[in-house]
Amino acid sequence: MKKLSFIIAALLMFVGVSLGQTNVANVTESGAGQKATIDQNGILNKSYVIQSNLENTAKVTQINHNAAFSTLSEVNQSGEKNLSTIDQNSNGSLTTNPNVIGALKAVTTQSGNKNEALQVQGPTLTNNQQGKSLAEIVQSGNENFASQHQLRYANDAKIVQSGSRNHAMQAQDAKILPEEEGSANIAYIEQGGSDNTATQTQDGWANDVKAYQAGNGNISTQIQQDYSWKSKADVHQSGSYNKADQLQVGNLNSAGINQESADNTAKQTQTTLGASRGGTNYDPYNEACIGQKGGDGNIAEQTQTSPGAGVVENYAQICQDGALNYATQVQVGGDNSSIISQVGNGNHAVVTQLMVP
Repeated sequence: MKKLSFIIAALLMFVGVSLGQTNVANVTESGAGQKATIDQNGILNKSYVIQSNLENTAKVTQINHNAAFSTLSEVNQSGEKNLSTIDQNSNGSLTTNPNVIGALKAVTTQSGNKNEALQVQGPTLTNNQQGKSLAEIVQSGNENFASQHQLRYANDAKIVQSGSRNHAMQAQDAKILPEEEGSANIAYIEQGGSDNTATQTQDGWANDVKAYQAGNGNISTQIQQDYSWKSKADVHQSGSYNKADQLQVGNLNSAGINQESADNTAKQTQTTLGASRGGTNYDPYNEACIGQKGGDGNIAEQTQTSPGAGVVENYAQICQDGALNYATQVQVGGDNSSIISQVGNGNHAVVTQLMVP
């Protein structure tokens, strides 16, 4: 039994002609093998889809033509093997100020197993600008997949997954013109197992954040802020109850964490106080990596602070293989280098380096 209520106000008659139209679509379906398709082109676009039972498919495409109005899409699916796709665009070429374009908001909520959700927000190719965007995916159940892609400025992306075998991906400002190199943020989350937690925050230009978690109860936090030009952060955790924290502030920081086994803790803090290097020189001011595997309860901490302005990079590396090892590195200034390698159990190492260029 299928119940369908599908309303699109004046869409077919005036699409691409009238910029004064208001499009509202409501879809409610119950049954198996449901398919809902909504295509809106105008101003003040709004769509609401509710589907329940098996193998639901929802596809929403929205194009906004006026910076004064926002675009909204909500999809709610319950059951198994759900698929939701939302694609939102702002046509900046039709506005008086292409840098300020109507807000986009996309929300997908799925409950059940084997859910898949895709949300894309971005401008048309004619303008390459974007207003404030909000993308949110909430999934409960097992074998969930979530992917979000946001283009240009003021993006807000959120993925919440509960259950087992979760997978999440986020990309921000991934497509830009060559002469506008800078705001190419990339965020990637992949989770496998139960009760994984991943948090990513980006504020600045050319950020590259990746997190991969396999096992149970892993936690990773990655934060980039204050125009983190060409900054990179990477987390890989395999096992149970590992914790990784990364904080990058300023220009040209590069960090990596790799943890195998269980109950390991790793923390990296990188700060650059001065300007970036000249031209196309993107060599890092601070570079740090941590590798822990083969044992449980290891702790590694790295703190790097560079004045920037062309100094030689700081390099820090910690490798620990065993259990209950502790290592910390603190570097201030430039041209510092430190490598700690510990094999066995219960080792303790502390390195502090200070060099004023």
